[in-house]
Amino acid sequence: MTTALDAYEAALEHGIYYDIIIMDDSVIPGKNDAVAVRKLRDLGFRGFIICVTEDSRKANLQNYIAQGANKVFHTSCCLIGILESQDGKITFT
Repeated sequence: MTTALDAYEAALEHGIYYDIIIMDDSVIPGKNDAVAVRKLRDLGFRGFIICVTEDSRKANLQNYIAQGANKVFHTSCCLIGILESQDGKITFT
């Protein structure tokens, strides 16, 4: 199974650049996506990172932000909205 970090590294090798990465920590049990977020930032990714997690502890959610995520959602949240780009800015409506 390919992780977001693996996909990003492969894309860089082929000159492909992403504006946004969405990560779901329930896909690969035992993986720490907060560490992956930090590695993405260390590799130079400056786009938008959205993390979806099953772990609702405040410390976990804050850790994603501290490592460089732009937005974190708990999977029990009902996400009603549209992710869109207006004038180069990503907004949630």
